[in-house]
Amino acid sequence: MTGSMSLTGSFTLSHEVTEISNDTSLTDESSTAVLTENAVKSFYQPFQDNATYMRKSFAHTGSFVASSTASFTAATASAPTGLTSTSKQDFMFFLNGTIMENNSLTIEQDNTSLLLKVNNNTIGYNLENTDEIVAFGKFNS
Repeated sequence: MTGSMSLTGSFTLSHEVTEISNDTSLTDESSTAVLTENAVKSFYQPFQDNATYMRKSFAHTGSFVASSTASFTAATASAPTGLTSTSKQDFMFFLNGTIMENNSLTIEQDNTSLLLKVNNNTIGYNLENTDEIVAFGKFNS
């Protein structure tokens, strides 16, 4: 031990500590090492990134583009490495308050806009310029 230590009162250590480990991958599997704050933070950061992505849920109102297309001024969230890419399955789309059938929809990110493409034949109707189209899902904000 190097350095100094000041102790007032009592101190009991009932577990043998053989090292202070900075192993950020936590692969040592030592039962006698104490981890540094850096090791714990580095190990859990990917879990934190995943949790942040998983909790993303924002609503945006779209604009009519054509009878089969609506545009949302928003970008989809990017999935962290190791998670499935953001897709239409991460969204719910509503037309005038009614949920739209997901199997008739496709999405396409176009710079800062998300385009909702509707298969008018399978969904059974056309979009109109008076429709309110709302998307709820994994937008960046």
